[in-house]
Amino acid sequence: MFHFHAGFMGAAFAVLLSGWLVARYARRRRWWLRVHRGLAYGGVFMVFAGFTVMSLGKTGGHFRVPHAWLGAAVLALAVATPVLGNLQFVFREKMKGIRAAHRFSGRVTLGLMGINIFSGLRLAGLL
Repeated sequence: MFHFHAGFMGAAFAVLLSGWLVARYARRRRWWLRVHRGLAYGGVFMVFAGFTVMSLGKTGGHFRVPHAWLGAAVLALAVATPVLGNLQFVFREKMKGIRAAHRFSGRVTLGLMGINIFSGLRLAGLL
């Protein structure tokens, strides 16, 4: 199960990082928002898949190590970030604040994912 978990989470990181790169560097293109959203949804799906695979593979004590707790935080942030991104278009009068929260949440999510990847590799004895 570890290989599936690591594969989904590594792919999720790559896809979410690609979404950030599109938002950062392709914003002047007409298609950027559609691609950014698609990458975000795909990345969140992969985070869920990786979390689910590891949860199904464990027989007990899911949250015995810091890596698992950090992974739960990443999962929560990975869901919250696109929610905030969509809310800025619903509550247009608060768009500026919601957009700032969306950007901050996305950056924190990517940073914590990177830290957690190294934590997981170390936990597995690969680093």
